[in-house]
Amino acid sequence: MDVAFVCAVLNVFVCLGRTYENVALNKPAWQSHPYNGKPWGAERAVDGHKSNLSEAGGQCTISWGEREAEWRVDLGSVYRIHHIFIQHRTDNVKWNMVNGYTSRFLGFSLYISNTTNKNDGVLCYKDTLYTKATIPNPINITCEKYVSGRIVIYYNNRTDSPFPHGYSTQAFNDLCEVEVYSCPYGFFGEECSEKCHPTCKNCNIFNGFCNFGCNPGWEGDFCHKACNNGSYGVDCEETCGNCRDLNLCLHTNGTCLNGCDAGFQGDLCKTPCDRGLYGLGCSENCGRCRDLNHCFHMTGTCLTGCDPGYKGEMCNKTCPQGYFGEHCAEKCIDTCNGCNNVNGLCDHGCISGWKGYFCEERNVSSISSFADDLKPWTFIIVGLIGTVCLSFIIIGTLSTYIAVTRRRKPKQSQTLDVQEPQCDDRPKVSNNDVTRTEYQELRDHKPQIYERLS
Repeated sequence: MDVAFVCAVLNVFVCLGRTYENVALNKPAWQSHPYNGKPWGAERAVDGHKSNLSEAGGQCTISWGEREAEWRVDLGSVYRIHHIFIQHRTDNVKWNMVNGYTSRFLGFSLYISNTTNKNDGVLCYKDTLYTKATIPNPINITCEKYVSGRIVIYYNNRTDSPFPHGYSTQAFNDLCEVEVYSCPYGFFGEECSEKCHPTCKNCNIFNGFCNFGCNPGWEGDFCHKACNNGSYGVDCEETCGNCRDLNLCLHTNGTCLNGCDAGFQGDLCKTPCDRGLYGLGCSENCGRCRDLNHCFHMTGTCLTGCDPGYKGEMCNKTCPQGYFGEHCAEKCIDTCNGCNNVNGLCDHGCISGWKGYFCEERNVSSISSFADDLKPWTFIIVGLIGTVCLSFIIIGTLSTYIAVTRRRKPKQSQTLDVQEPQCDDRPKVSNNDVTRTEYQELRDHKPQIYERLS
């Protein structure tokens, strides 16, 4: 016999249930007004057991009779709901109008929500037609509109009296099994034979559209398109960081596969370099910036200037020799052998004769030391100078004496002029006598000169 015909005759949803998946099985459940300490908790309605539909079977959820009754199951994810199967409690007694439990289920509702509040969801179904004689058990329900959600809520109440004929006066849960059917996760189409795109969040079970969004990094009706370059994340709404190559920004989570631009670090390259570092991989040390917090993390430029003793945009150059201080505007003192570029201290000492941190004090002991160093040579130098001076004095004296003596010597051609006395009484003297007398006179009075001149 044709399977399709059998399904049409019996129950189309039962047959379809063979291809759809019960996404409520063993999922977390909750109910109002439970019997505490009894094995009839909310989880019994999703444990997959429905062979014993009595109180003693321990396979059913049972609550106190109250004005309202509520039970819900959390599917753990948003699903496109195809149909819902409900097995009511029967106490293993034939289900008909004389069964005492039929009146308890009349007027029940089903909600599909994404929160635990039914009013936040969509009303899938509400019974307004069944009677004690007509209500089916079990029952398959298809929502009036295909809806999706995470939480399925069963609700009944007896707050609006008078109730329709046959209704119980109190509301109960009394659910032995609730099964929520959807295509297995990732499938859609007739008999769930089509597979959703793997980047789709539980696609529409009818046409495969990703009505519930895409995994991070993907977009489009079927979530088959990766985010454009420079974007990533859910709905491609995140902007990539400072990747060295935006083509290598991973569209799913924004990781920069080829590293970061200069000045940034981290997988996403959105974090500036730590204080005092800059450049590619944040591997460069900032210079002597006045404030390291203002060392530009990309280029190392010192935005607020340099510490005293340094210059340049990156403050990595010391002051020229002979200068120090802020902006290298101070000049070292001349008596310094080379001052500190920061504070002007004469780290390399002072020139001879000066002392102090800044070489501003006369060093008397240094002068004495210099004189002491000259003592071994003093006598030699003084002796040489004295000898030279004495030689000049002797030579000068001799030269002067010779010059004077030459001016006083008589000429050799000159004859002695002797005049005879005027008086005749005077005795006559011969020339020989005169010559002798004059010679004697000269010899007696000036023998030395004569000796030199003769």
